[in-house]
Amino acid sequence: MSIGRYEILMEFEKSGPVKAILKRHLAPITIEKFLMKLPYVSTATVMHHIVYIIMDIGVGYEKPKNRVDCGQIFYSPQNRTIGIALTDYRSLPFKINIMGVVKENSFDVLTSIERRERVKISLLD
Repeated sequence: MSIGRYEILMEFEKSGPVKAILKRHLAPITIEKFLMKLPYVSTATVMHHIVYIIMDIGVGYEKPKNRVDCGQIFYSPQNRTIGIALTDYRSLPFKINIMGVVKENSFDVLTSIERRERVKISLLD
């Protein structure tokens, strides 16, 4: 893994594992604070085709956007959550910091997440 790219593993208790790549150039402060919290255990739920994981990183807006593509990972300072988009959104009702993308083979796991499912997030070497 090159400098500026970090691979993480999200292990959902019932649904299974999901790997993702964080790209530091997208939101360097957000990603740095996120990595400092790992490993992290939280809960996840799916609402409106977005997987939300409760996690207060403690940062504000950084290169904020209100659009997200399918498979992108983002942080919402307003909601204090990590999000994973399961579809494209051209206009979210809140601003987000894009952080990276999930690996393509992860969508079966992400769409099967149950309400309030436990998840452990860790950094892969």
